[in-house]
Amino acid sequence: VPDDGTLAIYGQWSYDDKYIIYVSYNPGNKTYSLNAFDEAAKTTRKLVDGGAEIFSVSPVANELVYVPNAAGRSNPNRTVRIVNFNDSQNDTVLYEITGNNIVSSVSWKPDGKYVSVLQEHYEITEKTILRSNFDLYLIDPVTKKSMRSDLLGNFFKGIEEKKGGRGSLQWSPTGHILFSCKN
Repeated sequence: VPDDGTLAIYGQWSYDDKYIIYVSYNPGNKTYSLNAFDEAAKTTRKLVDGGAEIFSVSPVANELVYVPNAAGRSNPNRTVRIVNFNDSQNDTVLYEITGNNIVSSVSWKPDGKYVSVLQEHYEITEKTILRSNFDLYLIDPVTKKSMRSDLLGNFFKGIEEKKGGRGSLQWSPTGHILFSCKN
């Protein structure tokens, strides 16, 4: 998509097939941005400076959730933000975590009613990461209320026993199944 010497990575189509949302990496100055490419107009708009390796496009609206990874932003990899493609200057915090935690994955439920957030907990020593635990939260993007889900307790126990990497989430098209894997 980009023709300015940057690299496009992590792309997703918008729900109406009008935009390709992607992270752009500039190898020259080593910066990232989150962009929307308008398929009809063949134009690109920057949505977020700093980019986001972790993001998910809404299946029902011109919105996306993302996890900032830019230096200088408060709490990179510790907040989930929501932004509308048409008003990208007004992104807001949807969910914030505390402690030795990071957001490992985000994914919209296909009906658009919830955003799933996989939160990963690290116990860090001077030399290594001792253990990684996961918590799954469902967040209502309208009210911003969250609820912790214990539905996948045994499944996540299996993931916790494997060290390293990050978990990822993906809903089935019907929204009845949430798939997770350890990268």
